[in-house]
Amino acid sequence: MLEATLLRVLRGLLRDIIIDPYTGTGDIAPAVIRSTATTNFGMVKVQIHWSVATSNPVTIALDAQAGAAYDTVLRVVEMEANTDLVYYFEGNAKFEAGDAITVDWTDDTGGVAIWGVQIGRCE
Repeated sequence: MLEATLLRVLRGLLRDIIIDPYTGTGDIAPAVIRSTATTNFGMVKVQIHWSVATSNPVTIALDAQAGAAYDTVLRVVEMEANTDLVYYFEGNAKFEAGDAITVDWTDDTGGVAIWGVQIGRCE
C-alpha cells in the first residue's frame, strides 16, 4: 500500500517536459518565439544556442492572457560574446492557460548566426 502511494506521488512529481523548438536566423521575435501551452503549465527552461557569439541581451518575458497590464519581463540576460544561454525557472514557476513565455533578441551578427531555441515546460 505504501509503495503504491509513493509511486503515485513520484509520477506526479516526474511529469514529462514538453519542448517547443525553434530554429532560424536574424532577430528572435516574441511574436514568433513563444511557449505553446494550452492549459495551465509550469516553466522549466529557456535554452538558446547561436552558431557564432552574440553580445546583445536576451529578454524572457510573460505575455499574460489577462492582458497587457500583467505582461512582465521575467529575466534579461546579458550575453557578453557567448554562444549559449540556459535559463532555468525557479521550482514553482506556474502560469495560466493562455499565458505565453516569449523570447526576444536583436541580431548583432549581421544575419550570420543560426540559432536554436528550446522552451521547456510541463503541463
